[in-house]
Amino acid sequence: MGFRYAGVHSRERGIILLKVPISLLPATRDKIIVLPGRRGVLRYRPDVHERIWTLDCVVEGSSYRDLWVRVRAIETWLSPTAMRELIFDAHPGHRWMAILTGEINVAVKGGRFGFFTLTFACPDPTPGVI
Repeated sequence: MGFRYAGVHSRERGIILLKVPISLLPATRDKIIVLPGRRGVLRYRPDVHERIWTLDCVVEGSSYRDLWVRVRAIETWLSPTAMRELIFDAHPGHRWMAILTGEINVAVKGGRFGFFTLTFACPDPTPGVI
């Protein structure tokens, strides 16, 4: 399983998705008003926040040098310049417009494996249909 971002599949960059994200609903933004002297609260229909996808990934290189060549190619591909289409293999028929957010730190293990987490923000939390 993997994902497609900006028209490129993660497999093409050698990325292995360690955990397939399943997000049923984005977080809600509750609207509550407390009225002094009245018991309880007034609760208005909740709205939703942007949807956040957190992806735990690994990339393998044939050597330490090859690993860093792959990491730099991933860096260029994911550069957060604009909203791009994000599609997960696990969610066929759905797409989100997303942008990479936060920093990416690569933890190198065994000199050949780079572990990292990608965080994508989708301002519109509802998926589009492909």
